Amino acid sequence: MSNLVSDLVSRGTKSVPAHFVRPVGDRPSVTEEEEGSSTGESSFTMIDLQGLHGPNRATILNTIHEACKNDGFFL
Repeated sequence: MSNLVSDLVSRGTKSVPAHFVRPVGDRPSVTEEEEGSSTGESSFTMIDLQGLHGPNRATILNTIHEACKNDGFFL
């Protein structure tokens, strides 16, 4: 059995399997992350997508790639 999201979707899964869900106490707080990003203390990569369709597209896409690879997601 594959663990890819695309496989879950193709099998008709309608919700996230419990083993993929972090306990509430282990989840990051968006408010804390937003506050931390202004002080440089955020534990997740915050990416400004405003320039995604401009001259910095390659840099932004690479930043998204690294955030997904290292953190599993980005904010």
